[in-house]
Amino acid sequence: MDVPPIKASESLGGASTVPNQTSYWFSVMLILGTWFIPRLVVYGVLASLLMRAEGHRRWLSLFILFILWPVGIWFLQPRIQKIFQKPQERAIADHLV
Repeated sequence: MDVPPIKASESLGGASTVPNQTSYWFSVMLILGTWFIPRLVVYGVLASLLMRAEGHRRWLSLFILFILWPVGIWFLQPRIQKIFQKPQERAIADHLV
């Protein structure tokens, strides 16, 4: 009975799995690096600008509101509008609320 020799690539599931896993993780990191990380940086900058314009020190809560924008914009929109209003309009609008 003649047993054929087993190649190393056959015993580990094939040599083609290593490049596929490498390209998979490379594509995941590429997506994270080009899509999510710049967005987090922009949201952080916007949170710090809004924090300075309002004159308080709650950066993390603003950052979380920017990240969760569908719900967060509900709370951020009046605050952003208040910054862009003229001083006369701001005093009138604050009394109405």
